[in-house]
Amino acid sequence: MIGEKIAELRRTNNMSQEELADRLGISRQSVSKWESGQSLPDIEKLPLLSDIFHVSIDYLVKEDTVPAVQLSADEEPASQPEDTPYRDARFRDWEEAVRKTFFSAAPKEETEKYILRKEEAEEFIELRTRKGELVARSTAECVGSVVPVLIMAALSEGVSAVNESAVLLGVVGMFLMIAHAVSGFIRSAGIGSQYAFLDKTELLPEYDAEEVIEARCPELKQKSRSDAAVGVVLCILSVTPLLLAVALTELTDFTALLCVCVMFGMIADAVRRFVKAGFAAGIADRLMQEGDYAVKTKQQIDFKSIYWSVITVIYFSYSAVTGSWGTSWIIWVIARIAWPFVSGEKGSQQE
Repeated sequence: MIGEKIAELRRTNNMSQEELADRLGISRQSVSKWESGQSLPDIEKLPLLSDIFHVSIDYLVKEDTVPAVQLSADEEPASQPEDTPYRDARFRDWEEAVRKTFFSAAPKEETEKYILRKEEAEEFIELRTRKGELVARSTAECVGSVVPVLIMAALSEGVSAVNESAVLLGVVGMFLMIAHAVSGFIRSAGIGSQYAFLDKTELLPEYDAEEVIEARCPELKQKSRSDAAVGVVLCILSVTPLLLAVALTELTDFTALLCVCVMFGMIADAVRRFVKAGFAAGIADRLMQEGDYAVKTKQQIDFKSIYWSVITVIYFSYSAVTGSWGTSWIIWVIARIAWPFVSGEKGSQQE
């Protein structure tokens, strides 16, 4: 009950979980746990919550109570000691209004942490899912673009009315499929580009956004595993048409080409599923900040790019000066071994 009241009062005052946590001197996760009912505020925090939201402590801890009357714009707030750990709510609202008015155009990538709203989480999932489907379909078209050529070649072998020049039609079909796939890749490039900052920015989801993440990310993970599993099965079974043709019939060029067509079709569908699985897992990892998108990994992105750029310069410079291209590859091995120690990953693992 108290968690629901805190959440309602926070939204009424247009306050994020991060802002409330800062004024209480606690972590944002603690506020999130209060609002979700996983824990209760300490007794010493109740007077602070009462003053911040201008409600009585009875309203916070008891059911069937009404909040204290909010201060009107003409009323003066009660005097506060200088060492108070919070500021008057109206001053915070003014400061927030100034920030949103004059600094809202600042690029999100410049912030070390970003408070993610529910609408943004839902839009990100929708955009990345759509992009994944488009990229997956385009990739499958590239893999399966050889099928028109194989079909026309099979017809020229098995059907007397079709001559060998019909293969040119298959080549035209192949290039049309490739062109359509390339257009798909180009169209997908701009989808969800406004959320590129999520790859390297620490996220602080609001309570509503956390609910979306907790509900949708496990579904995305499960879908990723299912698509990947089906893709593996399709790859394994893709050779079965050819094996069955060899075992049950006398294999001719016509039959062999048709079987190869089926094989490429199954592989293309498997690749499509693999790409979709990768996108689904990437969405979940970004929002849950796991794997390659964990907070610690995000903080190392810029340093990692600089590190490997320096190693590349060293490799080419040393190889060009000494001419030892055959042995200088050892630089990459040494750099890879040194990376955990340079980046601090080794120390964090030992902890």
